[in-house]
Amino acid sequence: MQQILQEYQRFFADRESLLTQLRTLSRNEPSTRLLTQPASQATRQARPEQAGPYTWKQETLTFQNPLREGDIPFDVYQPQIQRQSSHPKNTIASTPVIVFSHGVASGRSAFLYLAQHLASHGYAVVVPQHYDDNRKYFQFLAGLETPPNPITLISRPQDISYVLDELEQLSQTRQGYDSLDLDNVGVLGHSLGGFTVLAAAGAELNFDEVEQNCSI
Repeated sequence: MQQILQEYQRFFADRESLLTQLRTLSRNEPSTRLLTQPASQATRQARPEQAGPYTWKQETLTFQNPLREGDIPFDVYQPQIQRQSSHPKNTIASTPVIVFSHGVASGRSAFLYLAQHLASHGYAVVVPQHYDDNRKYFQFLAGLETPPNPITLISRPQDISYVLDELEQLSQTRQGYDSLDLDNVGVLGHSLGGFTVLAAAGAELNFDEVEQNCSI
């Protein structure tokens, strides 16, 4: 057991070192200029591996999930697209939205570089903080926290739904959020975030396959 804990600790230490390096590279990216063309036009000829043409701003907000306590933080990365104020609102291209679900023992800042990169290409990126973050897992491995709560498998996909509900409310009351295209939302995830995305879309566990391939 002690050996397993040591291996986990080395894994998380290496992971944090890699994330620190990626964040440094992200901060050193040259600033991008502000354009007036819609995101769909700007990204049509863009190379996806390169930073896009838009600057972006980040804001941290909160949402509620009945299966969790308190205000839950989520980050929004919005591309700064200048829109012609003289045009009617319904003629202005809306901003596509992507929700990102982080993996287990991780957090909403783990893929900071990806959120910023997508925002630079004209996407509004939304990253909720799930319950099973890295702080809790580090404390669990150190013997200071209880094991992960299985309710996380239910609360995670609900986080996606409730954060979108919060954005819907903000789109009605807050300037800058009314341009979000909440009728067409892309969702992606890493590791357990992949499960979160599938569950949020309505996927169900195939218990026959689980028993067949995970028999003890």
